Amino acid sequence: MIRDDSAMDRPVSGSEARRKKLLVRGAIALFLLALIALFLPSLRRWAESETSIDVSRVRMGEVKRGDLVRDVAVDGRVVAAFHPTVFAQTDGIARLRVSA
Repeated sequence: MIRDDSAMDRPVSGSEARRKKLLVRGAIALFLLALIALFLPSLRRWAESETSIDVSRVRMGEVKRGDLVRDVAVDGRVVAAFHPTVFAQTDGIARLRVSA
């Protein structure tokens, strides 16, 4: 026969529950730190976006539509024949202005 229940009752140690809480809190803290590190450059740019400059420092120009002409001086060679061909080392349009 059982006299009392004192032999059956033992205090439950809270170390496992405490360890789980610490792990969950640590994981949340690491996740938040990773988010901050990820978005910190964007937040800095956003915070500095209200910077303004004086209109006197801005140069404005008129835009015109037309052909872009750029001259390039290159060394090339001409193979003389009935239909002369011009060879050059750079990309672009080569024109032969003098005929044989």
